[in-house]
Amino acid sequence: MAAFSQSLTTASDFDEILEVVGRHIELNFKRRSVILLPFNGGLTPRFRSAEFVVGESELAAAAWSWEHGQTAGRSTDILSAAEALYLPLKARGEVIGVLGLEAKPKAWFSNVQRQLLAAFISQSAFAIERGLLEQKIRRLRFLEESSKVQNAVLSAVSHDVRAPLAAITASLSGLLSSDGALNRAAQRQLLETADLEARRLSRLVNNLLSMTRLETGVSTVQTEPHDLLDVVGAALEEMGPSARQRQVSFDIPEDLPLVPMDYGLITHVFINLFSNAFKYSPRDQPVEVRGRIINDQLEVLVADRGVGVPPEDLGRIFDKFYRVAEFGSSTGLGLGLAICKAFIEAHDGRINLESNPMGGTIVRFVIPFRGARTPSSNDEAAGVR
Repeated sequence: MAAFSQSLTTASDFDEILEVVGRHIELNFKRRSVILLPFNGGLTPRFRSAEFVVGESELAAAAWSWEHGQTAGRSTDILSAAEALYLPLKARGEVIGVLGLEAKPKAWFSNVQRQLLAAFISQSAFAIERGLLEQKIRRLRFLEESSKVQNAVLSAVSHDVRAPLAAITASLSGLLSSDGALNRAAQRQLLETADLEARRLSRLVNNLLSMTRLETGVSTVQTEPHDLLDVVGAALEEMGPSARQRQVSFDIPEDLPLVPMDYGLITHVFINLFSNAFKYSPRDQPVEVRGRIINDQLEVLVADRGVGVPPEDLGRIFDKFYRVAEFGSSTGLGLGLAICKAFIEAHDGRINLESNPMGGTIVRFVIPFRGARTPSSNDEAAGVR
């Protein structure tokens, strides 16, 4: 009993609890067994010893034992044609399942064995009940989290899709209904607004598609040597007017070697980092990009001088759909940094966010660059390009 209790205590999941019960029954009573639990209005075997056959007569005896809370099957007056003896598993007065034991007519249980079996059955029932409750709790937590994620996605998507679509529609409607009354400057402004919002909508869709590809394992990393500045430039070009209206400085050595990376994924990382930096920092404040090869790794910093992130949020800032409460009025799914983290880790790298001593935040990520040399002091003095 002590060994049985210890094994039940250390069982890590529900199936292991059932295995422990079956194994100890066979070890101590030299009988094969089956454990049947309710499923879809009937009973289904959840554990079965090797060579234990569960036929129609066995299921009938087990069902009777479950429904009436009494022993049935071989060596009883109830459905005695069954090959096994079926005993109800009771916990807190409720039958939660049935234990079937191989019958051996010439090896009946002694009184001591019956007492020991009763103790085994009682303890098994409570352990199985505990396992079932833990399963229910996990399912409820999963449903709760799924509901939260679904609500977050629907809420953010509905807002983030409506807002740019409304701006695009208004701009194009203004152009179509003007009948030439608008001057070239006004027409250009409406077109730039439509372009800006279309790019914003495109980034939203790309973020959703990227997260879907990550979770389904579709995204794979295709690394080739690329110039860091070319990747940064591609990200800024993709962002269009929102980037051209901001001051972005580059602190990247002239002789920084080509770095093995997935061009599309790292470009996507920069787009998300710039999007956050522009959104949460004043227009007149610069955003800086720094790049270095340090200890056979490419280290990149994207620094802004915005509102910063509260210390209590730093630990969750890369979680999916997590948004800082203080910035609740800002639009966004809360996927940008989660995607950055996933893409960087797909390169066997790491990413973190820290407070900028000058105000705002610094996002730092590193990806391996094996075989690269560490820049010399001359590299450090190469200047900004």
